[in-house]
Amino acid sequence: MSYEVFDNYLDAEIFKSIQSAFIDNYNFPWYYHDGIAKKESNKDIYKFQFIHMLFRENQGISSDYYQYIVPLIEKINTPMLIRVKANLGTITPEHIEGGFHVDTKFKHKTAVYYLNTNNGYTLFENGDKVESLENRLVVFDSDAPHTGVSQTDTNIRCLLNINYF
Repeated sequence: MSYEVFDNYLDAEIFKSIQSAFIDNYNFPWYYHDGIAKKESNKDIYKFQFIHMLFRENQGISSDYYQYIVPLIEKINTPMLIRVKANLGTITPEHIEGGFHVDTKFKHKTAVYYLNTNNGYTLFENGDKVESLENRLVVFDSDAPHTGVSQTDTNIRCLLNINYF
């Protein structure tokens, strides 16, 4: 299993613009999602997140906030987007795994772009961890089972999940 990590991925000014749009904007429309890796019966009260869909291949751009991430998408330089989704997780009393999964059933690339620094992380099935550091991008093959792990040190963990060819 291989992955690449890129720190300080975007210019600081561009990063701050994206971060501000998603985190500092009190009017940002987050939507409750019961479950994290998939819709599940919620036996663990901490297994939920807030999401915001920005792009879907079959629907195109689905949010006015897509404009903020154009520099990120351009730098990734993908010929074809599949999905772009913002995820926001809330603080938990201990680290909680969302559940190992792959984002789609066909071969592509997955990129996770972290919008804030916290002690949560992305965990791969082989045990490798990528810490949540703001302005960090991690890219991996879509067939690599992974899970988000919640944070215990900040109120939120916010990231963009990008699937592309």
